[in-house]
Amino acid sequence: MKVVIVNDYARINGGAAKVALRSAIALAERGIEVEVFAGIGPALPDLEKRGIKVTTIRETPYNRDPRKLAGAIKGIWDAEAARRFKEVLKGCDPKDTIVHFHTFRDALSASVAYAADRMGFVTVYTAHEYTLGCPYGGFFDYRRNQICHLKGLSGACLASHCNTGAYFKKLWFYASQFVYAKIARIPRRLKHVIYLSQLSRKALAGYVPASTRSSFVSNPFDPMAGQPAPLTPDSPFLFVGSLASHKDPVTAAKAAKALGAKITFIGSGPVEEEVRAANPEAEITGWLDRNAIAERMAHGRALLFPSIWYEAQPLTTMEAAASGLSIIAADASAAVEQIEQLGVGEVFRRGDVDDLIAKMKPYLDDAYAHERGMAAYKAFCRLDLSEERHVNRLLEIYEAELALAGRTSHPQPPPSVSE
Repeated sequence: MKVVIVNDYARINGGAAKVALRSAIALAERGIEVEVFAGIGPALPDLEKRGIKVTTIRETPYNRDPRKLAGAIKGIWDAEAARRFKEVLKGCDPKDTIVHFHTFRDALSASVAYAADRMGFVTVYTAHEYTLGCPYGGFFDYRRNQICHLKGLSGACLASHCNTGAYFKKLWFYASQFVYAKIARIPRRLKHVIYLSQLSRKALAGYVPASTRSSFVSNPFDPMAGQPAPLTPDSPFLFVGSLASHKDPVTAAKAAKALGAKITFIGSGPVEEEVRAANPEAEITGWLDRNAIAERMAHGRALLFPSIWYEAQPLTTMEAAASGLSIIAADASAAVEQIEQLGVGEVFRRGDVDDLIAKMKPYLDDAYAHERGMAAYKAFCRLDLSEERHVNRLLEIYEAELALAGRTSHPQPPPSVSE
């Protein structure tokens, strides 16, 4: 078997790239032949160290191309990326090759998925976000700061100025999505879609054909270093992530201020001044490295996750649980499913400061917060969310898809159990 991993970036710049590239490395360590095709370099050095061949197209995404028109055209249909990808696939045997797509929006376009299907390859896609249905990939109205319930590519979608920039940028995203879904018909060309959560599948239900095979496969989670530490009166609530409106750090800041509770924001972003105005006593550290975040989590009171958009599978929440932090999350994202999976944590109404206050108040008691944090830690340890299990699930799906395509002698239906 050979696996071709396709992702916009050949370096880790976010959750999707991390999962894509680390799975490539883990597969190679299993003795699987792996190749990575990406839009943006330079490549993660660990790929070359594992003997993984990497092909990249350019160094900047479409929206940073100084030739604005050329960048816009490539973003809708990148003929060069398709040509280069075909060259890669010509060196692969369709009878024994899986093409696994992660993201191809910022630097590759729909042209690569179209090329793979036309050349007869089995294609698997991980739905890290909502590009299969929404022009912006998030089902979120950034002007109104709320979840968007409009049908993607509908007339109402076209008329809605949902982005914070100029309306012509919305028109570009709409045109790109129209080519993606209606002309290239990408959702129909994918043989297997991997969902990260029930929320993800529900949100995309109207955009992926019912006949498309699918599975739930959790992303792997790395436990943070160290063990949970005892709490002190100075132990703060934590917020980890971008200080952006759809993450709603302002609600967290207001709730902590009203309670007189210490709170630390790890991250930065466009609403940082709003956070400071809502809670002048709050600590804002900016972005920290992994070890520094682990240290903060080890001494935290609870993780606040007030995000108000459809996050398909937050990473920070499970990392917090692995560090002995209970999670207090808004009801919008798949963090709710993670709390149910752990059996510990709190859910509050998105954007509701008073409800968040009520959920935070018991955690002001050191003993209670420590007890809940240890329960989250033990629950995480009982769950198998390791990279090993993640790769095992991928291999099950790959083998089953090749079998169903008639390329092995013992076809088996692909697994579809929930993680």
